Amino acid sequence: MGPTSASGKSAGRRDDLAIVDFPSPNHGPRRGAQAPSMVVLHYTAMASAALALARLCSEEAEVSCHYLIDETGQVFRLVSEIRRAWHAGAAAWGSIEDVNSHSLGIELAHPGHGDGGGGPPPFPEAQIAALERLLAAIRLRWGIPAARVLGHSDIAVGRKIDPGESFPWARLAARGHAVWSEAEIPQGMTAMLPPEASIAINALKLGYRMPEGDAGWPDLLRALQMRFAPEETGAAASPRLAARIADLAERYPKALIDLSYGPSQKSLKQAVADVATAAEEAVRSGKVILILSDRKLEPGLLSVHSLLATGAVHHHLIKQGLRCSANLVIESGTARDSHQMACLFGFGATAVYPYMSFAVLSDMLACGEILGDEQNSGRPQCE
Repeated sequence: MGPTSASGKSAGRRDDLAIVDFPSPNHGPRRGAQAPSMVVLHYTAMASAALALARLCSEEAEVSCHYLIDETGQVFRLVSEIRRAWHAGAAAWGSIEDVNSHSLGIELAHPGHGDGGGGPPPFPEAQIAALERLLAAIRLRWGIPAARVLGHSDIAVGRKIDPGESFPWARLAARGHAVWSEAEIPQGMTAMLPPEASIAINALKLGYRMPEGDAGWPDLLRALQMRFAPEETGAAASPRLAARIADLAERYPKALIDLSYGPSQKSLKQAVADVATAAEEAVRSGKVILILSDRKLEPGLLSVHSLLATGAVHHHLIKQGLRCSANLVIESGTARDSHQMACLFGFGATAVYPYMSFAVLSDMLACGEILGDEQNSGRPQCE
């Protein structure tokens, strides 16, 4: 089917981002999500936008996207934003494994890496300017946070390498449409770990999945280099990349939700409802790790029991179509044995941190009540 101009605007104007409708038959209903919560950027790796449009609209190809932007900045809409386009393929981000149902896909007409070696050529200025305007409209419409604007190589590590190391992620971040870090020197725990270990740990916190097998680490490293240190693509893991991934992992993906409340200000029922609401707001803002914690309990306060909070948040997120967008980490002093932790898992926890149990074990070790390894043999004994 041929193109039609949207909103009656001239397709020749770029300042008001005229969108041309070019419908693709390749789409379906979203599954397990009521609305998109992320944007995935691709390049077409084809010689022209016309060839890419033909493929994206071919029923035999069984691929599509929501938008395609050609080299001049012209935007084509292929699939309605409320529908599930077929652009991501086998992909995952955090706990989301059906990326197509949770995302909008934008293709950029671009030749890609090619077979000649080296990086892909730069993206045209008009194309990136149009992308920025399109992202601004999409993110405003759906409330998609900057941390959820991703590349195909982010969600399909090792399988895909687009949009590649020449894509201007730093520019998008400066406009508020992506995340970026200028960190240069590792700090704290990151400085104490080898770069490889720090990068792998913090990449998982951000939402990356490391493929299985011997190629898993090299593939993950390349994906992170293309995204956050493009000039290092293909090199060994560096302290600078470790610093940037750690900085981003600290700033963006997690939210701490305090389970304590003042009984004179609210009832237990209201406290549970507030925890569930806070969890929903955190997920909608782009957080992929929710930490429900009773660790900040102070005199005069009560705590929502971790089991009650876990079940309430789990079911509230399911009702909102958001449960697959976040992991629940329960930081609780009430989980002291395997049965109590199993109950938390059964109520929806992804992971449990029984901090009180660890504190007791540490104290018993320091006091000599239990034996540790040789490294702890010289520790002082409690009186």
